[in-house]
Formats: sequence, structure tokens, C-alpha cells
Amino acid sequence: PSSETKCSHCTGCQAGSAQPKPGSTDCAICAAGTFSVVNASNCTTCPSGRICNISECTECYTCPAGMERFTSYSCQNCPAGTYRPVDSNDPDCKECKKGDYQDESGQTSCVQCPANNYCPNPSSAPKPCPEDARCNSGSTSPKFCGSLLHWNEDKTVS
Repeated sequence: PSSETKCSHCTGCQAGSAQPKPGSTDCAICAAGTFSVVNASNCTTCPSGRICNISECTECYTCPAGMERFTSYSCQNCPAGTYRPVDSNDPDCKECKKGDYQDESGQTSCVQCPANNYCPNPSSAPKPCPEDARCNSGSTSPKFCGSLLHWNEDKTVS
């Protein structure tokens, strides 16, 4: 004789819950950070880059624009100097490219450093260009004129 118990009244669990013990009629609700499909035997941790912040999840989702995954059940703002655009398939915040900046957290884009300023740090506001230097838009440092040359009014060298 078999020691297995056959359940004649068993029904599968709904999505968002699981039945880890074969033959059991009890379904366990999936905790935040996990999910399940219909008739699952276990709740599954949300995959990297995706979250579920409530219990009984049937699927995990990516964080909103300007945010990235912090834990399997929570998102955090992208830090200053980074961004995550709207409709991005990449779950991680991206660093601002050289010559761009973003001095606020939770943003969906970076901004090009404006002319007459320079941006040495992508997480800080632009710095004014010194009087004896030139700074084009997108500058990361001022361009100083050599001691034998000087800047004309239009910032060209003579």
C-alpha cells in the first residue's frame, strides 16, 4: 500500500498564493516581494529589477521612471547624477553622460551643462565659468587661455 494520501477534493490555488504541501487544501498567500501563477506550489521571489510591494502578487513590475529597485518589494529614487527614463526596459538608473548633470534625485533625464558654465560633477549644479576662461555647453572644466594669448570679446583666441 502507498503511504501517499490522495486528495479527492483538492483545488489549485489562485494566482498570488501557493500550495507548498501536496494534498493540502490550504493555500499560502504570497508575501510582498514574491508572486505566483495559478496552481503554483511555491511563491517565487521577484526577479532582479522587478518588484511587488503588496501581498498576493500575480506578477512583478518594474519601478516607475526616475526610480530603481531597492528590495524585491520597494523602489528608491535614482540618486543625483543618475536618471531612469520613462518607458525604459532597463531597471537600473543610468549615470549622466560626461558634460551633463542632474542635481536632484528621482529624475527621468539629465541636462546638458549650459554655455558659460562647467559641470565637473554630474550630481552637482553647474559652476560659473571664470572670467579668464571659456566654457562651451557640455563643458566639464573651464578652458583657460595661455599666458601669451588672450580671449577676445567673442571668446576667441588672439
